[in-house]
Amino acid sequence: MERELLDFLCRVRSCCVTVREAQCELRLLSAREMLALRRTLAPEAFDDAQQRALFANASLLSRALYCGEETVFPDGETVLETLGVGEINALIERYAQLDAAVNPSGEDGRERIEALKKA
Repeated sequence: MERELLDFLCRVRSCCVTVREAQCELRLLSAREMLALRRTLAPEAFDDAQQRALFANASLLSRALYCGEETVFPDGETVLETLGVGEINALIERYAQLDAAVNPSGEDGRERIEALKKA
């Protein structure tokens, strides 16, 4: 609980992750970066929603994963060529956890929000 409060107050916007045995930094995208990413995804380019979601996740990772000051992957296509679906999903789950810690929502549950307020 103390760690959650500290993360919330300090607004930790990145975390360390391992990608193919390399230590990398997973950074949250700003709202503007997220909107720009969504604009690049053309729904007509995919046969179904699952393909679109996988490409969207790969594109997000291409913009959020860093080693030093450089992105690890130049684009979503390279992420898809390099990582497996399980690896992409695990990194996206970690991104979602980081985002939830920085940006708690009313959908997170009333108890969690009240606990953060009291702490």
